[in-house]
Amino acid sequence: MITKQEQEILVSEVAEIQENFEVDELEDYVKIKEIVEGLNICEAERLREQGCINECFFDNTGNLTENYTYHIKEKKKYYYLDVGGSGKFMICKESGNIFGIKSYGSPNKNKCFGNFKTISGADLHQKRFA
Repeated sequence: MITKQEQEILVSEVAEIQENFEVDELEDYVKIKEIVEGLNICEAERLREQGCINECFFDNTGNLTENYTYHIKEKKKYYYLDVGGSGKFMICKESGNIFGIKSYGSPNKNKCFGNFKTISGADLHQKRFA
């Protein structure tokens, strides 16, 4: 979990980038950003535990390479949580529910992992491999 000071910095950074967001959308984006950071931490730990420590997985600073880093893409109805160029999760903006993906752009509503307001990155990472 991030500290209050880190959250305030993150909120200000996101506000600078996304000035046209409404307050609720900004808070949602910050929470999703926290989940993504948790996913990246868990993914790095998983790869290290499995002995995957070469330059394919980690750059020379010890961070995950782009192909193994989770990131957010915002679309009209969903936030997409992608790893590299592959889609992993879709978050419905209306309900906040997190779904798996059937094919890119199509949520698998039979695979609902919970709501982004009540789940952590670590919990979501565990559910991905369940």
